Amino acid sequence: MNAGEGPGARIARPSFFKGWSARALEKYGFKWATPDGALVFLVCLLMALKRLLFLDYDLNYEEGKEIECVLRILDGKLIYRDFFWQYGPLSPYVIALLFKVTGLSSVLVPRLMVTVVAVLTTFYSYRVARFYLPPGWAFWAALMSSSGLAAREGTYGHGFAYLGMIASFYHLISFFKKEFDFRQLVYSGSFAFLAMLGKPVIFGAGAMMCGAGAIWLGRAVSPDRTFDTRRALWCFLSAALLPSLAVFGYLLAKSGFQVLSFSLFPMSSGTVQINDFYLKKIFPPLPHLPLASWIGEMNKYLVDDLRWWTIVLAFMGGAFYVAGKCRKGNGNLADHFFLILLLVYSLLVESETVIWVKRPITFYINMLATYVLLAMFFKWAMDRFRMVNLVRAAALSMCVFYFFYPPIRLGVYHWAHDEPLELKYAETVKAPPYTARAYRTIARYVQEKTPPGEPILYADYDGFIYLFSERPTLFPEDFAIMVRASFNRYNFRYPKPFFDSVEEKIVERVESRPPALILIPTRSLDKESVAKSIFLRYLVENWRREATLNGDMEPGPFDKGELKVAVFKSKGPSGTDSKNENF
Repeated sequence: MNAGEGPGARIARPSFFKGWSARALEKYGFKWATPDGALVFLVCLLMALKRLLFLDYDLNYEEGKEIECVLRILDGKLIYRDFFWQYGPLSPYVIALLFKVTGLSSVLVPRLMVTVVAVLTTFYSYRVARFYLPPGWAFWAALMSSSGLAAREGTYGHGFAYLGMIASFYHLISFFKKEFDFRQLVYSGSFAFLAMLGKPVIFGAGAMMCGAGAIWLGRAVSPDRTFDTRRALWCFLSAALLPSLAVFGYLLAKSGFQVLSFSLFPMSSGTVQINDFYLKKIFPPLPHLPLASWIGEMNKYLVDDLRWWTIVLAFMGGAFYVAGKCRKGNGNLADHFFLILLLVYSLLVESETVIWVKRPITFYINMLATYVLLAMFFKWAMDRFRMVNLVRAAALSMCVFYFFYPPIRLGVYHWAHDEPLELKYAETVKAPPYTARAYRTIARYVQEKTPPGEPILYADYDGFIYLFSERPTLFPEDFAIMVRASFNRYNFRYPKPFFDSVEEKIVERVESRPPALILIPTRSLDKESVAKSIFLRYLVENWRREATLNGDMEPGPFDKGELKVAVFKSKGPSGTDSKNENF
């Protein structure tokens, strides 16, 4: 398949590019006085504006738990050994450094960091797309892939992992297209190491295996390629594998194999649910009444189901294309080498999305390879069937819905309704009225009812409860322990002995070091949950229900979740209290 004009192609330099700086820019592929230069600048600008638009709006649970871990690093604790962390070490240590250097402890600091990472990812996304597509379609693919990079996270190691994978892919292709410049393999390996530090399981390890496999495949499918395979592998792996072994070897020596594997493999730690066989809906729901309900279902289909099927079908279409061409004698693997690499990286970049089918696709995603494949199909349809207007309408509609519509819809709502939280770590952050008032109510209640320094226990997954209340957690070594409890709303696939062992540990800690208060979402206190949970039975039998917070408020359409919380206090030595409620 014709991959199109790559970004490394030679062009005449305009006369106004003079001096060392211009030559240096051109050397690394920056050609500003061309469609490439204008489009890469525009797509990066749009990405930056999209993230900056929501820099001080809304909250996400993931931000709270990451700041909790950052504060422990600043307190001298070592990741994995002293506290649980389920991703790579890079993100929390970079945020800790930024907190230290700036003197600021605000959620805005990591959000700015992730904004820079997202813009760099968009830059490399465009440049990867240009190996396969002309400038206009490369811009479309990069813009579409960037629509997922602003959807959710304000912190998180996923951002570094996506940047590492895509930049590593770019420099890997550059090695083959730019006369086997071995420096490109060093750059590729360095970015694979970045992915390893961001999210080692699947993404980091996958980037290393894909890079090494591509080097071997490049020589195997075309023996006339004139590069030294051993030297190429050494350049790549010395920049990727050796520093990874040094970092994780140190962490392994300090933490031990059991602790490190428990942290980095979510299936063993109980923080990821394994699906039964399940496929998302391939067709949209038919129109029905009430119309508002159908619109909601259709929106979910377009955001979730359709994007999953787009990933799967784009990969299958590319794979069938290569297989068909080779079978008919119209080429061999060497002729489709770069398309094969694109297919391999499409599986790597979207591996989590494809594997955990039941997980909604509102997480941090990129889909670059998928959109490159789709753009190649669109271009083929325009050339072969002259479906110019139809294809342009489909591509434009996708841009509007996935990239431009979400910030407009959210921006209008936030501008009209949000109010400042005025709470520590998020003083200037604005949130919908329910979220802001509910957090303030909880923080004020805890501060009034507990002395400073006394730990509390929030029996759910939200570090902001501790941060805003300015009270320590009863489990500083494991922010995710409540995720593993039987009453957690996302936890349903593990066997009863797993839940029992976790909840027995919780009860043991509560009895040995009683917290000042125990807070738990009221949705977890239904009869069925209490009947199967060791911890909940212990709680209702031995603690007094002191209050219910936020019971008179209802979350709005853009609130992250329900913050109706039951507050329990120890009964004391008597063991009886008339205020205990019957569940």
